[in-house]
Amino acid sequence: MMSPWIACALGAASFLALLLLLFFVLHIVANGFLSGSGKGLLKNAKRLRRKGRRPRKFTLKEIHMYSEEFSNKIGNGSTNTVFKGNLPDGTEVAIKRPNAESMCSLYVAARTEIQIELLSRIRHQNLVNLVGHSDEAGCQVLLFQYASNGTLYENLHGNEHLTWKQRTKIIGGIAYGLHYLHSCVPPVIHGDLCSQIVLLTEDYAAKIGGIGKSLPGPASAEKEKRDSTTQAEGMEKGEYSSARDVYAFGILIIEIVSGKMITSADGACILDQWTRDISPSQEKMLDFIDPSMHDVPIPELAAAREIVRLCLRSEPHRPTMADIVELVLKDLKITIEAAAPLTSPVTLRGLLELLV
Repeated sequence: MMSPWIACALGAASFLALLLLLFFVLHIVANGFLSGSGKGLLKNAKRLRRKGRRPRKFTLKEIHMYSEEFSNKIGNGSTNTVFKGNLPDGTEVAIKRPNAESMCSLYVAARTEIQIELLSRIRHQNLVNLVGHSDEAGCQVLLFQYASNGTLYENLHGNEHLTWKQRTKIIGGIAYGLHYLHSCVPPVIHGDLCSQIVLLTEDYAAKIGGIGKSLPGPASAEKEKRDSTTQAEGMEKGEYSSARDVYAFGILIIEIVSGKMITSADGACILDQWTRDISPSQEKMLDFIDPSMHDVPIPELAAAREIVRLCLRSEPHRPTMADIVELVLKDLKITIEAAAPLTSPVTLRGLLELLV
């Protein structure tokens, strides 16, 4: 009969082995499936194809059923209407159906085809990933991951009061997501990064949407206004580059921290102060933040201000997103795990769900 001491030792060894296995798988998932490396992306795309995990094709009949006949409208776009739906396995999805006018637009149809092709090859915890689509009867309906807390814009300029911790988590998530896009081969340029297209999950993790939509063609009045911001720093209208995405990220941090759009008078003043080489006093820095926040750590606020200053530098002195994520990790202390949604495979909870 086995001694109790030996049984205890074997049990402890088994538990330790399980922990090491979980850590190893988590490392593989975080650095392979969700990494920003181009090689990782290409290998992952091949793996998705082999395992049949590419975005699924749905029938219109299925989409009508999952959306309950398009009864729960949650948003309107310039070319589509968005409805909430539920898949049979309980997954919540946002279903984008083209408007009647856009169904006749060759430009919209071509852009949607390119968007599907692009989104079928990328996947990251901080992106609004494509779940599936339907192209029956010449109508492209897209199904995306659903984020229950709406857009970042709504949370910053509505009745919500985001804490400093939530805001730094959002900044980190956007940084990691953008870095992933820029690390793809070839790089994926967003071209329209703003608070309106960043969605927030139930635990306030950021997911970047609108990927693949910034193509030459008609632009909305809102986008024209946002473009004027990047044009002011020397870029031509319609010119998309990783440097422009970095600049837009800096502008977005100002909005996240201050709660103000830089197109407003107050926002323009903050932009001027944050881009100066001379660091403001601690008291002056606190004047720049959203007044609904309390107990903001000055070192972290100073770190956010420095990231903004670097992002808004003129080329070729502007850093890459690879440089920015290092600062996010080092100075804001936001790891890729901390920026992930709770259900992401990069978190332990998400990993256990993936293994089960």
